Amino acid sequence: MNEVTGLKEVMENLNKEILKIKGRSLKGLIRGAIMVSRSMETTPPLIPVDWGNLRASRFIVTSTGAIRQGKNPKFKGDADEAAEMSEQHIAMAQKYAMTAKLTGMPMVILGFSASYATYVHEHIGAIFQRPGAGAKFLQAAVENERDNILRVIREEAKIKS
Repeated sequence: MNEVTGLKEVMENLNKEILKIKGRSLKGLIRGAIMVSRSMETTPPLIPVDWGNLRASRFIVTSTGAIRQGKNPKFKGDADEAAEMSEQHIAMAQKYAMTAKLTGMPMVILGFSASYATYVHEHIGAIFQRPGAGAKFLQAAVENERDNILRVIREEAKIKS
C-alpha cells in the first residue's frame, strides 16, 4: 500500500496562503473604497457641498474594525450642532466597523453619517450650490469605478510568489 507523504506540510502551506489572500483581498477592497471616495470628488455627479458637513460625514471602515477614513471630521454650524454631528459620526463609524468585523470576512463599508445623506443622494432634480454636484453621487461613483475596483481586488488577491 502506498502512503501519501508531505500532505500535512502541503495543507499547512495552502492554509497560510489562503490567509494571506484574505488579507490582500481586504487591501484591494480598501483601495476600491478609496477610489470610490475620490471619484465622488472628481467625477460628476459630485457630493453636494453647502456647508461641507455631508462630505465631512463620509467614512470607510474595515472588517479589522479600523476606521480608514473619517476619524476626525470637522463639522460646521453652531458649536452644539457640530458637536452633536461629531458624536453621531463617531458612533455610526464605530457601529459599522463592529458590524464589518463580526462578519469574519474581508469587508469594507463606505458610508455617510449625516442624517440627511440618503435624502440628498436620492433627491433627483435638486439644484445644488457646488457645480457638478448631483443626486446619486455614491451610486455613480461605484458604477464609474467598477472595473477599477475589480482590477485592484484581483491584483491584490493574486498568489504572490
